[in-house]
Amino acid sequence: MTTAQKRHISILLLVGLVLLVAGGGAVFYSSVTSLTKNAVERLASRHLGVKVEVDELDIDPEHESVLIRGLTIHNPKGYKRGAAITVGTIDIDARSLKRERLMFEDIKVSGMNVRVEVSKTGTNLSTLKHVIATKVTDQVAPVAVVIDHIVFTGTRIEPEAVTEAIAKDLSPQILPEIHLRAIGEAEQGVPAPEAVSQIIIHVINVALRAAAAEGYLDSLSPEIQQQIGARLSVTEQLIEDAKAALQRAPSDVQALEKNVRKVFKANE
Repeated sequence: MTTAQKRHISILLLVGLVLLVAGGGAVFYSSVTSLTKNAVERLASRHLGVKVEVDELDIDPEHESVLIRGLTIHNPKGYKRGAAITVGTIDIDARSLKRERLMFEDIKVSGMNVRVEVSKTGTNLSTLKHVIATKVTDQVAPVAVVIDHIVFTGTRIEPEAVTEAIAKDLSPQILPEIHLRAIGEAEQGVPAPEAVSQIIIHVINVALRAAAAEGYLDSLSPEIQQQIGARLSVTEQLIEDAKAALQRAPSDVQALEKNVRKVFKANE
């Protein structure tokens, strides 16, 4: 297999990761010609447990970059037909694409729309989160993953029935940027399923808490909301806020840490 072919396979595995695919090994052992957009959709759907579709997939092997336009993740069973999550674009830059370990510099996810549907026992998002966690524990992937930084911009949450919701003073909301950094860095890489789980479950948790704050989940009891991760205790919320601040501006936190050390050193 030529170097170009290996690089092509690695990049398509990277696409699979961002599409919430957790079966990297299967990609390496597929033929290059079979790794089409349709194949990626089938692989993502199988590993995620719901139908996944992609509108466009542009791969640049020379610059080790991928641009995905129009990603759709459908609802899990038990919820209305249609999308739970749609994404406008996913822009991926790689730092190193080796067979044993994939290292990604930046992943930019823009224009994500999250539709929140409420049932008697939870939501489509909490069910999807459970499905992902279950799927991940059942999979084995030989490829380790490190992601320096992934950012979600323009993420929008909306109630499932927007027209009815607006009549009840519930309107779609744009969330602040969501940042995740240093995924797999401390461990020198984590399996692809674990990286996928960390990313999507974090985003779902943020969306669920925002949905609860906006009143989307008022039909659910406080106990159920807490059970699905939509409501946190005061202590848990403080911890999550601190983590989010660290992810948004790690340089600011590092500068603060250095200044604190200087103060202590000056008073020794």
